[in-house]
Amino acid sequence: MGGEGRRHSRQPSFKMAGKQKQRDSLFNHRIDVSGESVLFNAFTGNMVCVPGGLTNVMDFNFDQRRRLAQLGFLVDSTHEDEAMSIVNTLVTHSRRMYLIFTVATSCDLKCSYCFENRTRRSIMSAETLDLSLRWLEKQFAKKRFSDLDVIIFGGEPLLAPDRLMSLLNGLANIREKHDICKGAILLTTNALIGNSSLFKQLCKLGVTQVQVSFDGDASVTNARRKSHKVTDVYHETLSRLPMLAELSELTIKLNFTPETVKSIPMFMDDLSRISARKEKNFRIKPEPIVRYRPYGVEMINLKEEFGSNDPRLAESFDLICRLAEERNIEVDLSAVFNTPCMAFRGSSYLLEPDGSLRSCISAFGMDSFSLGNVRGGSDHSGQSLALSRRVRDLKGCIEGRCAFLPMCGGGCPYEKELATGKKNGILCRRDYFISALPIFVGSAWRTAKHKLFFL
Repeated sequence: MGGEGRRHSRQPSFKMAGKQKQRDSLFNHRIDVSGESVLFNAFTGNMVCVPGGLTNVMDFNFDQRRRLAQLGFLVDSTHEDEAMSIVNTLVTHSRRMYLIFTVATSCDLKCSYCFENRTRRSIMSAETLDLSLRWLEKQFAKKRFSDLDVIIFGGEPLLAPDRLMSLLNGLANIREKHDICKGAILLTTNALIGNSSLFKQLCKLGVTQVQVSFDGDASVTNARRKSHKVTDVYHETLSRLPMLAELSELTIKLNFTPETVKSIPMFMDDLSRISARKEKNFRIKPEPIVRYRPYGVEMINLKEEFGSNDPRLAESFDLICRLAEERNIEVDLSAVFNTPCMAFRGSSYLLEPDGSLRSCISAFGMDSFSLGNVRGGSDHSGQSLALSRRVRDLKGCIEGRCAFLPMCGGGCPYEKELATGKKNGILCRRDYFISALPIFVGSAWRTAKHKLFFL
């Protein structure tokens, strides 16, 4: 059956023994979507449409209750530690490694908001690349991981084509040597460099997805994404999308601020007109630009920044989803909720051009997120300590039986450090979750090709 997207691989067990009673999961949310009552589970990510008048689980028949239990909507009434079991799942070591591999922080664009503007621009040396691949192979030789997903990040990776080719060949060799299931390799690029021949070669070497960023319509993108070589960055990039969509899965990342949201309808219209749009090969990923103020600075720029619980943020996601639906453009909703943090599962790494290892993609150069260096090896002692602290920090969320716990996991430690000066502790965004969840569920339900109904 459809409409059963998974947030977590672990599925609840279900037994029908005697007169065993059941209850709703703590993480069930009823959302009204165009007059339909949709039940959403924040742990499994499953959705089901149920009659609006049915509020008692025992009103469902036996087969329906069995199916609801299999999907995580019902749990045993004796299961008092449901919240704690979620925390254990969130911090359990994942066998799938997520690696953000930064080949270069050098870039042919100078975007005013780029977080890498605080770093020294560079390209990874051949020596560091070799050490990085050796470090990666050791992780799989130790049997810590069985699967691998890679994001090739920048800067602009195509400014270092030789390094990029060597990386892809190295990844292929490691996968073959350690019998690693073929996972995703996503290449982030501004698409202003390279031709069809180069991208075909990259795809043959393992690239499965390409991501290109825009900031709104032509006036906004050209104002924010400056180039010394290309006068009209917006239309030049737009013209290359059909080529990329033909060769791989294409994601258009739409960066937006409170001020630039008004330019999105024009941008969507331009996307609708490009040729060679293919179902499943073309999607848009909206993502807010949030410049977190340093600790002690309270005011935010209302035009350029969203507060962490800002209702305008949810409203902006709603507008973007509806504009995309009207134009039959698929939407990647992964940025609506950017937690729980993978860093606490010991399986997420950022690898910088100098070989430094961090636990967070946003934490370039931040020692508080350091995991060592490929030259000296990774140090997981700090990661283990952070994990145990996280479990303690979540005590209040567990005792409060927070219905958003599986989707939040205590919030983002990077945002927490910038907001308070300390990365430990909870960054609660409950108000935002309350306003954003109906938007997330509504868009996912309306665009689902197959839906699960209980009538």
